[in-house]
Amino acid sequence: MVIAVIVLFAVLLGGATALLPVFARDILHAGPVGLGLLRSAPAVGALATSVFLAHYPLERRIGSTLFRSVIVFGAMEAALTPLMEAIEREFAGIKVFSLPSVDHPEYGRHIELGVKGHVAALEAAYAELLVGLKGHDAVLGPELVR
Repeated sequence: MVIAVIVLFAVLLGGATALLPVFARDILHAGPVGLGLLRSAPAVGALATSVFLAHYPLERRIGSTLFRSVIVFGAMEAALTPLMEAIEREFAGIKVFSLPSVDHPEYGRHIELGVKGHVAALEAAYAELLVGLKGHDAVLGPELVR
C-alpha cells in the first residue's frame, strides 16, 4: 500500500516542469515568450479538463480506477528496476532510463527503455539490457533503435 502511494506521488508530482526552460531553449529554440506559453500550458489543460468534466462528469469508481492505473504503471517499472540497477552497477558511466507511454497506436501502454553514457560501454550495456529483457519475457517493438 505504501509503495502504491509513493508511486502515485512520483507519477503525478514528477518534476517535468523543471525541464521546461531547457526544453524551450534547446529544443524549441524559443525565447521567454515560448517558455511562458509552455509554463501556462498545464493551466490551460486544467481549465479545458474542468470545463469538459463539468459537462460530462465521471460517475463510477473514479478513485479506484485511478489508483489501479497508477499501480499498474508502477508495477511494470518496478519489475524492471533491478535489471536497470544491475546494468548501471556493471557498466561505469552508463545510465539506464525508462519512459512510460500510453498512446502507441499498436502497443498501447508500454515502457521505452534506453541506455546513455560513455560510448565505449554503450554497446555492451545495450546488449546486456536486451538479454535482461528477454529474461523478463518482454515483447520488443519494431522501434528498437541503437
